Formats: sequence, C-alpha cells, structure tokens
Amino acid sequence: SRSLPNLLLRQRSQRIIRLVHSTQVVNMSSTKWYMNQTLDESDPQLFQLIRDEKRRQKRGLEMIASENFTSLSVLQSLSSCLHNKYSEGYPGQRYVFVRSLQSNVS
Repeated sequence: SRSLPNLLLRQRSQRIIRLVHSTQVVNMSSTKWYMNQTLDESDPQLFQLIRDEKRRQKRGLEMIASENFTSLSVLQSLSSCLHNKYSEGYPGQRYVFVRSLQSNVS
C-alpha cells in the first residue's frame, strides 16, 4: 500500500516535471516574485509534509546510519548559494569562491 505522503510527493513531482517541460512563456516579474517565496508560501502542502516528517524524526530513534540527524551547519551549507554552483573540472581550475572553499577544506 502507498502512504499518503509518498502519493502526495509523487503527484507534486509529476506536476513540477510538467511545468519544467512546458513551453509556456513566463512573465519575469512573476518569476522574480516566486523565486523569493519561502517554501510555506510557495507550497504549503510540501511544507507541511516536511514539518510532519521532522516531528516524526524527533519522536524516535533511527537505527539507520544514513538517516541520522544532520548538524545545523551542514544544513546551512547545503542550502547555501554554493548548492547552485556546478564546479566542474580539476582543483585550481574552478571558479573563484569554490576554489577558495576547496583550498580551505582540503
């Protein structure tokens, strides 16, 4: 049987795929506004599912290593503008800020 959250996420994913592959012209002013919305503003249903999952995780102990809690600093890094960066190539030949980041991490 399929759970309701999985079904809702699947439906949401299918809708996003249709939107991405559509050939409609987008009004840039509405795009700029949409890009500045928080998740609870742009997709309240997905926001609620994430909140429910977070509550579920806080109430129990996951015994699967890959499902342990992630630190706040890691979450902040993953949600930073670096997430938008595709830094292909060899170290030293990438983009300015990513190069600096790589030097500090290595």
